[in-house]
Amino acid sequence: MRVLLLGATGLVGSKVLDLLLQDPQVSKVNVLSRRPTGNVDPKLEEFLGSLHEMNNSPEAFAVDAVLCCLGTTIKKAGSQDKFKLVDYEFPLQAAQIAKEKGIEKFAVITALGSNADSKIFYNKVKGELERDLIQLGLKNLFIIRPSIIVGERKESRPGEAIGIVAAKILSPLFIGPLKKYGGSKVSDIAHLMISLVKGDHFASSIEFANFS
Repeated sequence: MRVLLLGATGLVGSKVLDLLLQDPQVSKVNVLSRRPTGNVDPKLEEFLGSLHEMNNSPEAFAVDAVLCCLGTTIKKAGSQDKFKLVDYEFPLQAAQIAKEKGIEKFAVITALGSNADSKIFYNKVKGELERDLIQLGLKNLFIIRPSIIVGERKESRPGEAIGIVAAKILSPLFIGPLKKYGGSKVSDIAHLMISLVKGDHFASSIEFANFS
């Protein structure tokens, strides 16, 4: 299987990349990114440049599946518009190209609570992305909705760090229907994303994965 990975330098994306490079069923890993991953592997090819210009790298889309791990915060992005560019416009553009190229599998990470009608901007953007990806009519679309992502980030996110600590402490209290709010491990998300695109699914399938 040949894979294109977006967001390979992020928290989840870097774990996904490690797993893909170790997977004997994956023969090629293309990465489309603004900066190099720092990995060296015979089946890894990196296409460096602005994601605004992903249309200019058609060879990067010569794959069987696209895995999108793009994501940021409003604070890091600098504004709501720039946040939406990373978390909505780039993933949607990648999916549009994937459909044009006849790529049959597209997996994306959104968030627990995604809702296009939400009054919370973050949840609203994630929900709008899900809605518009579904409307594209991709052959196989896999949407992963983690809660707070638990893992060691390279950059500092104080507010999120507090949430992660709280999730770890309170996790044992989240049982039954509440379990999905207890925090999502990076390794679990990465393994799930890869297993979804490697599995056999019916055409026109849409699979949602809500978990912690």
